[in-house]
Amino acid sequence: MLSDPADVQHILMDNPSNYVKSPRIVGPQGRRLWGDTLLALQGESQRRRRVELAPLFDREALEDYLNRWNQQVDQTLSNWSDGCEIELCSELDRLARQGILAMVFGRPRPELLEALQRRQKWVERGLSWPWPGKDPSGPLRQACLADSTGRQGMHWRSQQLNLPAETRTRELVSLLISGFEATAPWLIWSVFLLATHGPVQEELARGELSAEQVGKE
Repeated sequence: MLSDPADVQHILMDNPSNYVKSPRIVGPQGRRLWGDTLLALQGESQRRRRVELAPLFDREALEDYLNRWNQQVDQTLSNWSDGCEIELCSELDRLARQGILAMVFGRPRPELLEALQRRQKWVERGLSWPWPGKDPSGPLRQACLADSTGRQGMHWRSQQLNLPAETRTRELVSLLISGFEATAPWLIWSVFLLATHGPVQEELARGELSAEQVGKE
């Protein structure tokens, strides 16, 4: 893992052709899981797809996604009370799934929570086993193919792109999984580490540290 800005510049900007993606992602095994999506593309084809998808990540879009994520955080916290016992990993895992669904579809879509979890487990098996079984992402694909119900979320924005419907659907399903995969462990480990480092938690509560600083660490 490289985090120094000079190293990132060297790899991603100055010499990207020297650092290709893992065969597990871009080889036959990865292509079966991800298809022709940004995650599995590389080189010039990846660059073109990034340009095509750029409107999904402009400033206005990101502000919309953040607002919808914050709504899910507030809803989760409102269900907790002082002294209540919760299974933290399950609660934060569910929050991450609700949050990513809200950002993509403009609302949580609780009927898709289980489908998102099944798809994630299918991908995990596919990275380790020769054949992970039938792709269970049918409900996610149907939701992504359907017309958007309002001017909100990544789903609606994707329908404004000059891309075939099938391409948009594959990208949205891919983003659902990769977004959830990164967010859930980050949430769980951040809260766990705060819980086991009381002084840091107190600094955060007093405003001596920002949530952004804690998150980046």
